[in-house]
Amino acid sequence: MEDEEEQEEGEEKEEDEEKEKEDEVKEKEDEEPPPCPLTEEHFKEGLSLLCKTGNGLAHAYVKFEAKDKGLTDISLLERFIHLRYVDLSKNKLKDLAPLSSLTQLLWLKVDRNLLTSASMQELPYLQVISFDRNHIVDFEGITHPLLTNLSLKENKIETVLGLSHDHLFSLQVLELRGNKINTTAGLGVSKLKKLYLAKNTICSLEGLEEFEQLEILHLRDNKLEALDGFSASMKCLQYLNLRDFTTCMGLLALLSVLLFLQEQWDQKLSGGGKAAGAAHAAGAGADGQSVCPRTRLPTAGPVLAATAAAPRQGNSRGRGAGRGRENPTDKEGKRKRKGNARIS
Repeated sequence: MEDEEEQEEGEEKEEDEEKEKEDEVKEKEDEEPPPCPLTEEHFKEGLSLLCKTGNGLAHAYVKFEAKDKGLTDISLLERFIHLRYVDLSKNKLKDLAPLSSLTQLLWLKVDRNLLTSASMQELPYLQVISFDRNHIVDFEGITHPLLTNLSLKENKIETVLGLSHDHLFSLQVLELRGNKINTTAGLGVSKLKKLYLAKNTICSLEGLEEFEQLEILHLRDNKLEALDGFSASMKCLQYLNLRDFTTCMGLLALLSVLLFLQEQWDQKLSGGGKAAGAAHAAGAGADGQSVCPRTRLPTAGPVLAATAAAPRQGNSRGRGAGRGRENPTDKEGKRKRKGNARIS
């Protein structure tokens, strides 16, 4: 999970830079924007990626980008039914209704607009949506059956209620950093693999026992008072970020979570049979990864970003054997062999 740390650091730097820019134009954004509809000229500039249409009988442009154009109306999009990738970031949009006709849409990005709702008509093939840095307050109207990645970073969401596994049974990645969420209770999408909840106001962890497939959980920069919401069912958890959770009681809770996760990994590794047990004893996990000697967790992903990563095990001895000092008996053997060579 080292890539996860690097990616997070890069995202934090980008966020800080973007916030500085946003502060400069905040007063202008609060004013009612002048009308600016999407035009044919915008399409001439933004259309790309010529592909076959769904029936394979014709060709059409399937990608459209119109970023930072001041757009307030995208009604013209209704005519371009073959679009699959659309980026309308950094505009002044308040309504996405015209997108309902784009039934082939796979990927949508509408960051930094003036949206107060993420509600859209259900799109059967939509897989990725990003609503970052809008004014969205809830999850109402997000019902796309093939959606795997949903990002609502830095909006005004206060509760996780509203997402349903019945409508979002394919969802694996949920990004909710920088909102106003105060609890994890009621998050109804239990098949998630990655959940990002950093920079909220979360005080308690509830309902996590349902997330049996969760691999990555970000909880840094919250207001957590305890870490008693973890469950034995969370056996897939590999990366847990609790940075800034450093009170005295917090450190004790952190230790208890470490011990809890160690037990889960012990059970998971011991269930892999004799081969897994031999690999574990040799300093490797069931998948061949090196194992942290203290927590016995794969060091490919530091489980707690709030603690220092444990050193990798396995290579140090091999290198020491090859580069360390020679055994005195080996030196004596070399002298004897040289002497025998001279006599002969």
